[in-house]
Amino acid sequence: MAKKSDGKNLNGEGTVYQVNENKWCASIRLGRDSNGKPIRKQFTGKTERAVRSKLAQFKRDENAMKTVSLGKITVGEYAEKFMEMKKRVLKPLSYDRLNSVM
Repeated sequence: MAKKSDGKNLNGEGTVYQVNENKWCASIRLGRDSNGKPIRKQFTGKTERAVRSKLAQFKRDENAMKTVSLGKITVGEYAEKFMEMKKRVLKPLSYDRLNSVM
């Protein structure tokens, strides 16, 4: 992870830390809600490597969704792109359940 000179993480990098002997956590701030409270996404896992992998995948998916020009595609096309990305990370039954409501 890239670090600033004062030892803190850069904005948007996220934080990875050990919760206890058998659990790691990653947290990334996504912004603030209407009341000014931070919005965070957290990932947990048994190893630091697994948690870093989940965080990296989330950041890749977020960047991919940001590159979509919303003014030039329909809602249906956006939903198809979203489902393509989710197919890689969801279990088959979870994907089928999500796909049935879209």
